[in-house]
Amino acid sequence: MDLDTLARRTADALVAAGQPGVVVGAISGEDTAIAGAGTAGTAGARAGAGNSGVEGGTDGNGPPGPRTMFEIGSVTKTFTSLVLLSRVRAGAVALDQPVRELLPEGTRVPELNGRAITLVDLATHTSGLPRLPPRMTQWPKLFRRDPYARYTPDRLLGELAKTRLLSIPGEQVLYSNLGVALLGTALAHHAGTDYATLVTREVIEPLGLTDTVLTLDRDQAARMAQGYVEAGKPTPPWTFDAFAGAGGLRSTAVDMIAFVRAHLGDGPAAGALRESCAVRRPISEGTWMQPGWVTVREEDPIHLHDGGTGGFVSLIGLMPSRHAAVVVLANSTGDVTQPGVRLLDEISTLAG
Repeated sequence: MDLDTLARRTADALVAAGQPGVVVGAISGEDTAIAGAGTAGTAGARAGAGNSGVEGGTDGNGPPGPRTMFEIGSVTKTFTSLVLLSRVRAGAVALDQPVRELLPEGTRVPELNGRAITLVDLATHTSGLPRLPPRMTQWPKLFRRDPYARYTPDRLLGELAKTRLLSIPGEQVLYSNLGVALLGTALAHHAGTDYATLVTREVIEPLGLTDTVLTLDRDQAARMAQGYVEAGKPTPPWTFDAFAGAGGLRSTAVDMIAFVRAHLGDGPAAGALRESCAVRRPISEGTWMQPGWVTVREEDPIHLHDGGTGGFVSLIGLMPSRHAAVVVLANSTGDVTQPGVRLLDEISTLAG
């Protein structure tokens, strides 16, 4: 089965399973396929046409296409880890550097058993920080539909001092949006800028990405898909401040294909992926966390990250040994990870 057919079949199957709209991207060697199915759900979203993923018209009732904008949620964390590795390569910071050294003077960062949280602890979810700040679950219901909107860097750092670690830093993988938010905030403060500027300078512009942003311009807003909850009810977009590095980016299939392809070549992104393998932390037998990625299998390893917001889900996956990759972007909250991994396995046989 050819690459276009595999991408199209996966997109159609996801829509048949309940996703309102999906765009699936696939890479095998030098070949690329992008297929959209379902509906983008907004009159401004530009639809794609056919298996080739050529951009088509502007009817929001048509399928989303290569340049339809989606919230990518926690896939943003792969960008934040690339920022970290870029800053390490430049000699600005070190992986084993305590995060407190990058924060405003006087910031209190929790420790446990005399062990300070380092940058690599944050990037590998081994900081011991909880998934979310303790007070976040106590917010009024009014803010739960957009949970990160009012969470500023000052608030994050203020509550950090009151946060109790759940494990000794460096010892146990505990997935933490708070930890990666802290990493993005610390890197930006140390660089004398904000996260949006830093990720654009260190990752987005060097990779030639034109539609990967925190804040949409007018054209991008016209191409933004409508997000839905699983019951099919439209839901408003999420906004990010201090948590931008943990889940705030929006992107397209075109940009995400370029992003994953950059990890398969010989450039800085591929080098960063190889370097990050040296600092992986075990999750379970045969599965590891490394900066930016969950890695599965020792032989022919697969590197994965998924994401989700109030109305979107996403997945990117790489198999460098086969020069294979997948991107799945959808505008609802159902699962796309298992179908995406199955597609990656199928693509790997084409490259084999």
